Amino acid sequence: PGTLWRPSLATDSRLPRPEEISASASALAAFEGEAVPYLARLMRDSSANVRYYAAVICGEFTSTRLIEPLMQVSLDEDRECRRVALHLLSAYQHEPVYRSALGELRRCASDIALPLHVRRRAISALTQLRDDASAPLFVNLLADPDRGVATACRVGLRVLTAHDFGFSRDPWLRWLSERGQEIRIRWLIEGLGDSRANIRLLASRELWHLTRFVQPLSETAERGEFIAAQKNYERWWTKNHRE
Repeated sequence: PGTLWRPSLATDSRLPRPEEISASASALAAFEGEAVPYLARLMRDSSANVRYYAAVICGEFTSTRLIEPLMQVSLDEDRECRRVALHLLSAYQHEPVYRSALGELRRCASDIALPLHVRRRAISALTQLRDDASAPLFVNLLADPDRGVATACRVGLRVLTAHDFGFSRDPWLRWLSERGQEIRIRWLIEGLGDSRANIRLLASRELWHLTRFVQPLSETAERGEFIAAQKNYERWWTKNHRE
């Protein structure tokens, strides 16, 4: 992005504004949609630093043409590039192009011809983007010969569903048959009643993120408190989401 005004910005907790990065970054952001082809090219640059700042600039305006290049960056070898891309992609979740791009990530996750690290990053991206449509794929990939792929899918299933049936596909397939057509919030509400504290905590935090209805419970909360929260969510769901 040209000479940096604050080289330490890459380690800041917030994303820097283009005018804080460099004159070139500020100029690119000013062109908004017209800059998309240039930003897309920069996000394929050999330098992780260039890819990172190009992705950061994408946060200054909205364009569905950014979805595909950001999805590519979500598979980047650089962790910070992936983090920025996934953060920005969440703003496009209601766009048809976004759903198509998720389909491409699923293809990458399942393609045994791709390098294992690419497949694992695709699974991680789908998990971080909370793509509940990936649940059946993750169940299938529990049987993948690569343990890293299978483990990433088990983690993904735990995050998406607030359930954990281990690496065996059979209980997951039974659960999908019974619950797979339900909306993810219903999966999470059910997870509040799990016998394991880590699953209950995950369900509580994910539900708060989605609904802002009940504050997430603490790690020291008793199971009874989670059951009470579950009942509150069930009443809330019945009242506000009648089918």
